[in-house]
Amino acid sequence: MAIDLKDLKRQIIESVKEHSTHQKWDSFLYNASVIIAIILSAGASFMVDYHQDLAKILSALAAIVIAIDRSLNWGARWIFQRQMRQAYLSILARIDLVENLGQGFTDEEKKRYFLSIFDELLAL
Repeated sequence: MAIDLKDLKRQIIESVKEHSTHQKWDSFLYNASVIIAIILSAGASFMVDYHQDLAKILSALAAIVIAIDRSLNWGARWIFQRQMRQAYLSILARIDLVENLGQGFTDEEKKRYFLSIFDELLAL
């Protein structure tokens, strides 16, 4: 039984690239929002004795940044993208294993590996 996994590999590689891109953006947005919220909160703390109105504005902006971060959930999305990328890379490694199985494996064993790869893909 000849198993051709080239199209499947191509699609998985595209998915890895897509999750890598989203992972970079989500991590940047998460970290940037946390840093901005900390800077705004610190600025409000320092300004409270000198410029109360400015401190209130900075505090409100920090709350808005935190609310945006919580509602868009960049931290969880960052983790999700990383986990999906790693799962696809694991499947790629298993595809390479199936493609490079030696002559000592029967077609039935190769078919079992092939089906287990699809089971893993369905689980994602």
